Amino acid sequence: MKMTPALFVALCSVVFLASAASAQVTKGVAKLSTTSFGTDLNIAGYVTFTLSADGNVTVEANITGELGSQAYAMHVHQSGDLTNKTTGSSAGTHFAGAGSATHGCPPSLERHEGDMGNWTAVSGVIQMSKTLDLLQLTDINSIIGRAVVLHAGEDDCGQPTGHAGNFLAVGVIGIPNVAGNAATNGDTTAKSAVVVLEPTANCNESCSGTVWITVEDEGVRVVAEVAGLELNSKHGFHIHTYGDLSSTDGSSVGSHWNPTGAKHHVPETTPRHVGDLGNIQSYDSATGLAHFNYTTTNIPDVHSLLGRAVAIHSGKDHGSGYGCDQAGTSGKRIMVGVIGLAHPSTVPSPKMCGAPLSSKHHTTGTKHNGGHDTRQRTHGVKNRVAPRLRSERKERKRPLQSLKRSKYLQRYGDLSSTDGSSVGSHWNPTGAKHHVPETTPRHVGDLGNIQSYDSATGLAHFNYTTTNIPDVHSLLGRAVAIHSGKDHGSGYGCDQAGTSGKRIMVGVIGLAHPSTVPSPVPIAVDNTFANEDCTARPSSAHSLTAPLAALLGYLRA
Repeated sequence: MKMTPALFVALCSVVFLASAASAQVTKGVAKLSTTSFGTDLNIAGYVTFTLSADGNVTVEANITGELGSQAYAMHVHQSGDLTNKTTGSSAGTHFAGAGSATHGCPPSLERHEGDMGNWTAVSGVIQMSKTLDLLQLTDINSIIGRAVVLHAGEDDCGQPTGHAGNFLAVGVIGIPNVAGNAATNGDTTAKSAVVVLEPTANCNESCSGTVWITVEDEGVRVVAEVAGLELNSKHGFHIHTYGDLSSTDGSSVGSHWNPTGAKHHVPETTPRHVGDLGNIQSYDSATGLAHFNYTTTNIPDVHSLLGRAVAIHSGKDHGSGYGCDQAGTSGKRIMVGVIGLAHPSTVPSPKMCGAPLSSKHHTTGTKHNGGHDTRQRTHGVKNRVAPRLRSERKERKRPLQSLKRSKYLQRYGDLSSTDGSSVGSHWNPTGAKHHVPETTPRHVGDLGNIQSYDSATGLAHFNYTTTNIPDVHSLLGRAVAIHSGKDHGSGYGCDQAGTSGKRIMVGVIGLAHPSTVPSPVPIAVDNTFANEDCTARPSSAHSLTAPLAALLGYLRA
């Protein structure tokens, strides 16, 4: 047969399509960790799930420990939630999924999707595989983001769950780092996820944390509480593509999750990686814990996160500054964890102004823009109004140092009340809702918090330039007030003053004498919204002059 160009192209297309089809795989993997019931057994290992061409799933267990020689039940449970590692109960009950509502053992079809029967240990090790129907690695009944549970006893296949006993070990089923992996969770009803962070080889055992991810009206909220970081340090915080914990240094979680092919940036720059969350950099000095609280529309939903990973890096995410890599040159991964479906009892609505959460779930009330402090930017502001504040308290029991106090422009310049109430509400001529800067629209009077201090003098400083205030003349005769507490912004349960407490200082805004207002000296407050260079830029002599001279010499020659 004569090989024509058209036939050659057609054959190449067939070969290419066949290669592309064969390259796609669909796999899941869970790294097991022990509960208190399995601690003495030194259990460790992995359970992998691979979709076969016939639609069944091959399950392979490689589990070591002091398991003797006996059968152990192993199931997929509803929630990929490891927040209760004491008993493992946060993994919930068996995942019914595509199966029946009643428990059973393979090969019976009258069983939950997650019912995987018994697995036999020989000389302390479980090393075996099964091919099972019902299990799914894509679509609405996917087991990705759910949990594998190894039980203490044998599954007798009876109701309601086989009488298999306590949970010895649990693990979240993640998406392994395999090229072309099509595994995902398509359950669009998933609204809450959770991550339990563990240290990599780049951090000691003090490194730990929990990340809560929830769908809110304003977008997807990411809340984190992290231990083991140096106070006031900054650490890149990202969602990564693979929920694969097989490497000791965290490299197996892959690069940032970036389904749109965008370039890396810090928030609020768009477009950017879906996984770009910025930096963790807010700390509770009393506990040493780092906190993160950020709502974004850059994450489309929760279900597409399931089975992926969260990582904290050793250094600061510099964004897309000169010389930065596609992780903002944020360094090694020091903590990682797989994103799992949260148990309904695990994730509270992150309260910032309502009743305080328990210490287990406590998050700060600071509203973050892109995971960054909302401390005001420092510019040389030259305003010409000079309110003189008078204290409404006769004596101050606590110094202002290290505290955050909210600051607003109030509607009335009326000092007739002793508690400051006569200055009225925030000045809000546009009828907007209350927010902290830089959220817009917001009250014209919303200035955020005073939170920068000079340790030498004990004085608090504030220095902020904004286009949210239209002019100076419309401020005259109104008031400035400082409140007793922090402005929490528009968080859950907050009032239209950010639940910032009583007014402790007030003053009327008057026209300043020309000699009164100096140009304020800027206070050095870090602002990591801006992209920062990661390497030194080349000098002009090397970057322009030398190549230009060489080019001119070549042209002359």
